[in-house]
Amino acid sequence: MTALGTGFSSANGMPLFQYFDLNGTLIAQTNATSVAADGNSAAGPVPSNIGSVPPGFYLGRVSNAAPGGSYTYLNSGSVIVANGGVTINGAENSKKGDCAQYNLKTGDCIKWDRIYDTGTVSITINGVTSSVSYGQNDTPSTLVTALANAINANTSVNTLVFATAWNTKVLINVKQSGSHYPLSATATSSDTRDFPNGSFSTASSGSAL
Repeated sequence: MTALGTGFSSANGMPLFQYFDLNGTLIAQTNATSVAADGNSAAGPVPSNIGSVPPGFYLGRVSNAAPGGSYTYLNSGSVIVANGGVTINGAENSKKGDCAQYNLKTGDCIKWDRIYDTGTVSITINGVTSSVSYGQNDTPSTLVTALANAINANTSVNTLVFATAWNTKVLINVKQSGSHYPLSATATSSDTRDFPNGSFSTASSGSAL
Protein backbone atom coordinates (compact mmCIF):
# COMPACT_ATOMS: atom_id res chain seq x y z
CA MET A 1 0.00 0.00 0.00
CA THR A 2 1.09 3.60 -0.55
CA ALA A 3 0.17 6.62 1.57
CA LEU A 4 0.21 10.00 -0.16
CA GLY A 5 0.67 13.39 1.49
CA THR A 6 3.53 15.53 2.73
CA GLY A 7 6.06 15.35 5.53
CA PHE A 8 6.89 11.63 5.45
CA SER A 9 10.33 11.03 6.95
CA SER A 10 12.65 8.10 7.58
CA ALA A 11 15.21 10.14 9.53
CA ASN A 12 14.50 8.26 12.76
CA GLY A 13 13.09 5.06 11.26
CA MET A 14 10.26 4.08 8.99
CA PRO A 15 6.77 5.61 9.42
CA LEU A 16 4.08 3.54 11.13
CA PHE A 17 0.77 2.66 9.43
CA GLN A 18 -2.07 1.90 11.86
CA TYR A 19 -5.68 0.86 11.26
CA PHE A 20 -8.49 1.59 13.74
CA ASP A 21 -12.16 0.61 13.70
CA LEU A 22 -14.82 3.29 14.11
CA ASN A 23 -14.77 2.73 17.88
CA GLY A 24 -11.11 3.71 17.98
CA THR A 25 -9.79 0.18 18.56
CA LEU A 26 -6.44 -0.62 16.92
CA ILE A 27 -6.93 -3.63 14.62
CA ALA A 28 -3.68 -3.80 12.63
CA GLN A 29 -0.40 -1.99 12.09
CA THR A 30 2.80 -2.23 10.07
CA ASN A 31 5.83 -0.10 9.28
CA ALA A 32 6.53 1.44 5.91
CA THR A 33 9.39 -0.05 3.94
CA SER A 34 10.26 3.05 1.89
CA VAL A 35 9.78 6.82 1.87
CA ALA A 36 9.93 8.97 -1.27
CA ALA A 37 12.88 11.36 -1.45
CA ASP A 38 10.52 14.36 -1.59
CA GLY A 39 8.62 13.17 1.49
CA ASN A 40 5.31 13.08 -0.38
CA SER A 41 4.63 9.34 -0.06
CA ALA A 42 5.49 6.25 1.95
CA ALA A 43 4.97 2.64 0.93
CA GLY A 44 4.68 -0.57 2.89
CA PRO A 45 3.00 -3.98 3.03
CA VAL A 46 -0.64 -4.49 3.89
CA PRO A 47 -0.74 -5.92 7.45
CA SER A 48 -1.01 -9.71 7.36
CA ASN A 49 -4.01 -9.75 9.69
CA ILE A 50 -6.01 -7.05 7.88
CA GLY A 51 -7.81 -9.75 5.90
CA SER A 52 -9.21 -11.28 9.09
CA VAL A 53 -11.11 -8.16 10.16
CA PRO A 54 -14.74 -7.66 9.10
CA PRO A 55 -15.16 -5.75 5.82
CA GLY A 56 -16.10 -2.10 6.18
CA PHE A 57 -14.74 1.38 6.76
CA TYR A 58 -11.72 1.96 9.00
CA LEU A 59 -9.44 4.83 9.95
CA GLY A 60 -5.89 4.72 8.64
CA ARG A 61 -3.31 6.69 10.64
CA VAL A 62 0.30 7.47 9.68
CA SER A 63 2.99 8.53 12.16
CA ASN A 64 6.64 9.38 11.63
CA ALA A 65 9.26 7.69 13.79
CA ALA A 66 10.68 10.00 16.47
CA PRO A 67 13.86 9.78 18.57
CA GLY A 68 13.75 7.27 21.40
CA GLY A 69 11.49 4.78 19.64
CA SER A 70 8.30 6.85 19.81
CA TYR A 71 6.13 8.11 16.94
CA THR A 72 4.75 11.51 15.99
CA TYR A 73 1.28 11.65 14.39
CA LEU A 74 1.36 12.87 10.79
CA ASN A 75 -1.95 12.26 9.04
CA SER A 76 -5.03 10.04 8.79
CA GLY A 77 -7.72 9.03 6.31
CA SER A 78 -10.44 6.49 5.62
CA VAL A 79 -9.58 2.90 4.63
CA ILE A 80 -12.00 0.38 3.17
CA VAL A 81 -11.53 -3.33 3.80
CA ALA A 82 -13.38 -5.57 1.34
CA ASN A 83 -13.49 -9.24 0.33
CA GLY A 84 -12.77 -8.33 -3.29
CA GLY A 85 -13.61 -5.93 -6.04
CA VAL A 86 -13.46 -4.81 -9.64
CA THR A 87 -11.51 -1.87 -11.06
CA ILE A 88 -12.84 -0.01 -14.10
CA ASN A 89 -10.18 1.49 -16.37
CA GLY A 90 -10.38 3.64 -19.48
CA ALA A 91 -12.21 6.69 -20.81
CA GLU A 92 -15.16 7.29 -23.12
CA ASN A 93 -13.99 7.21 -26.75
CA SER A 94 -15.36 9.20 -29.67
CA LYS A 95 -14.47 9.77 -33.31
CA LYS A 96 -15.43 11.99 -36.21
CA GLY A 97 -18.62 10.86 -37.90
CA ASP A 98 -20.54 12.02 -40.96
CA CYS A 99 -20.67 15.59 -42.18
CA ALA A 100 -23.40 17.57 -40.42
CA GLN A 101 -23.12 20.82 -42.38
CA TYR A 102 -21.70 21.79 -45.77
CA ASN A 103 -20.52 25.09 -47.21
CA LEU A 104 -23.14 25.65 -49.90
CA LYS A 105 -20.72 27.57 -52.10
CA THR A 106 -17.73 25.24 -51.98
CA GLY A 107 -19.35 21.96 -50.99
CA ASP A 108 -16.77 21.53 -48.23
CA CYS A 109 -17.82 20.12 -44.88
CA ILE A 110 -17.73 22.79 -42.17
CA LYS A 111 -19.22 20.77 -39.30
CA TRP A 112 -18.84 17.11 -38.44
CA ASP A 113 -20.92 14.86 -36.24
CA ARG A 114 -19.16 12.91 -33.48
CA ILE A 115 -19.76 9.25 -32.78
CA TYR A 116 -19.56 8.18 -29.15
CA ASP A 117 -18.87 4.64 -28.04
CA THR A 118 -21.68 2.85 -26.22
CA GLY A 119 -21.59 -0.47 -24.46
CA THR A 120 -22.07 -2.48 -21.30
CA VAL A 121 -20.01 -3.14 -18.19
CA SER A 122 -20.96 -6.20 -16.14
CA ILE A 123 -19.98 -7.85 -12.87
CA THR A 124 -20.91 -11.48 -12.26
CA ILE A 125 -21.02 -12.81 -8.70
CA ASN A 126 -21.90 -16.45 -8.03
CA GLY A 127 -23.32 -16.72 -11.56
CA VAL A 128 -25.56 -13.65 -11.22
CA THR A 129 -24.75 -10.75 -13.57
CA SER A 130 -25.38 -7.08 -12.81
CA SER A 131 -24.88 -4.74 -15.77
CA VAL A 132 -24.94 -1.05 -16.64
CA SER A 133 -24.75 0.72 -19.99
CA TYR A 134 -22.17 3.37 -20.83
CA GLY A 135 -22.09 6.20 -23.32
CA GLN A 136 -21.18 9.86 -23.76
CA ASN A 137 -19.92 11.55 -20.55
CA ASP A 138 -19.42 8.30 -18.64
CA THR A 139 -16.21 7.77 -16.65
CA PRO A 140 -14.89 4.93 -14.49
CA SER A 141 -16.25 6.84 -11.49
CA THR A 142 -19.80 7.07 -12.84
CA LEU A 143 -19.71 3.42 -13.88
CA VAL A 144 -18.55 2.04 -10.52
CA THR A 145 -21.30 4.02 -8.79
CA ALA A 146 -23.91 2.64 -11.19
CA LEU A 147 -22.55 -0.90 -10.86
CA ALA A 148 -22.53 -0.81 -7.06
CA ASN A 149 -26.14 0.39 -7.12
CA ALA A 150 -27.06 -2.33 -9.63
CA ILE A 151 -25.53 -5.08 -7.47
CA ASN A 152 -27.24 -3.81 -4.33
CA ALA A 153 -30.58 -3.65 -6.17
CA ASN A 154 -30.24 -7.13 -7.70
CA THR A 155 -32.38 -9.38 -5.51
CA SER A 156 -30.67 -12.48 -6.90
CA VAL A 157 -27.36 -11.50 -5.32
CA ASN A 158 -27.90 -8.71 -2.77
CA THR A 159 -28.63 -11.24 -0.03
CA LEU A 160 -25.09 -12.57 -0.51
CA VAL A 161 -22.99 -9.42 -0.93
CA PHE A 162 -22.94 -5.65 -0.53
CA ALA A 163 -21.15 -3.37 -3.01
CA THR A 164 -19.49 0.00 -2.41
CA ALA A 165 -18.22 2.45 -5.04
CA TRP A 166 -14.79 3.90 -4.26
CA ASN A 167 -12.81 5.95 -6.78
CA THR A 168 -12.62 3.64 -9.82
CA LYS A 169 -13.37 0.44 -7.90
CA VAL A 170 -16.46 -1.52 -6.97
CA LEU A 171 -15.61 -3.02 -3.58
CA ILE A 172 -17.61 -6.13 -2.71
CA ASN A 173 -18.20 -7.46 0.80
CA VAL A 174 -19.60 -10.91 1.54
CA LYS A 175 -22.44 -10.75 4.06
CA GLN A 176 -21.96 -14.25 5.47
CA SER A 177 -18.54 -14.67 7.06
CA GLY A 178 -16.60 -17.56 5.55
CA SER A 179 -18.61 -17.64 2.31
CA HIS A 180 -16.85 -17.45 -1.04
CA TYR A 181 -18.38 -16.72 -4.45
CA PRO A 182 -16.99 -16.73 -8.01
CA LEU A 183 -16.27 -13.24 -9.36
CA SER A 184 -15.75 -11.97 -12.90
CA ALA A 185 -16.27 -8.76 -14.87
CA THR A 186 -16.45 -7.65 -18.50
CA ALA A 187 -16.70 -4.45 -20.54
CA THR A 188 -18.06 -4.71 -24.08
CA SER A 189 -18.63 -2.09 -26.78
CA SER A 190 -21.88 -2.15 -28.74
CA ASP A 191 -20.08 -0.54 -31.70
CA THR A 192 -17.11 -2.77 -32.42
CA ARG A 193 -16.88 -1.46 -36.00
CA ASP A 194 -15.98 2.04 -34.83
CA PHE A 195 -14.49 1.09 -31.46
CA PRO A 196 -13.05 -2.43 -31.75
CA ASN A 197 -11.24 -2.18 -28.40
CA GLY A 198 -14.06 -0.46 -26.54
CA SER A 199 -13.67 2.46 -24.16
CA PHE A 200 -13.41 0.65 -20.84
CA SER A 201 -11.82 -2.46 -19.37
CA THR A 202 -12.24 -4.33 -16.10
CA ALA A 203 -9.81 -5.92 -13.66
CA SER A 204 -11.09 -8.24 -10.94
CA SER A 205 -9.25 -8.69 -7.64
CA GLY A 206 -9.38 -12.44 -8.20
CA SER A 207 -11.56 -15.24 -9.50
CA ALA A 208 -13.50 -15.43 -6.24
CA LEU A 209 -14.49 -13.30 -3.27
